[in-house]
Amino acid sequence: MKQLSNAQMNQLRESAKQRESSGRYGVVNRSGFTGAYQFGLPALEDLGYIKPGTTARMKAANKQAELGNGKYVSINSGLTNAANWTGKEGMKNVQSFKDNKELQDKAFDRRINKSIKDLTNRGVITNASTAEEIAGNAFAAHLI
Repeated sequence: MKQLSNAQMNQLRESAKQRESSGRYGVVNRSGFTGAYQFGLPALEDLGYIKPGTTARMKAANKQAELGNGKYVSINSGLTNAANWTGKEGMKNVQSFKDNKELQDKAFDRRINKSIKDLTNRGVITNASTAEEIAGNAFAAHLI
């Protein structure tokens, strides 16, 4: 499986950080995306920082709101509830995540590498893919 070199990963990390948050680790946008790489609740759940099933519960609540049985909430609002955090690597709430630059970089790297693996399995990334194509596709997948 093709991977990005350390230099290419560093370049992608710095580019993503600037694009998503102007390099600010503690930022939260108005949609609730958090940190330097603007992680959402589903991504943090996928990485093990949010308890399994939290995203599904938030989506189910919103489905009920669409039916007139409750109030619609941003899925990312689940990040503000400390009870949703697993405690993995000391992450007990959104503030501990925002405060930990090293962990955010590590989480981004894991997310990108997982995206590369998934995209390779789907045939999007092939042996003929350039580093730029791999980085671009993996970054786009990070946003989903």
